[in-house]
Amino acid sequence: MPSWTVTKDSEEKGLTGIKTVIVRAPADEILKTAAEEDAGMIVIGSRGRRTSHLFMGSISREVANRAVIPVLLVK
Repeated sequence: MPSWTVTKDSEEKGLTGIKTVIVRAPADEILKTAAEEDAGMIVIGSRGRRTSHLFMGSISREVANRAVIPVLLVK
């Protein structure tokens, strides 16, 4: 079960409609959760130690390739 939170500090600064969902699961679960939450974007970490086109891990690569919404990869 994913956990989510919207920080009070963010709301006080005028950032609304943002939900952080933390899921430790394979790409299928990440994509399923994004669809269930009607997410506008997926933010996912990358390994960041490789060069060129190999900079993504297998899960972040699969999410980026299969997602129907924008994906932001973060080192």
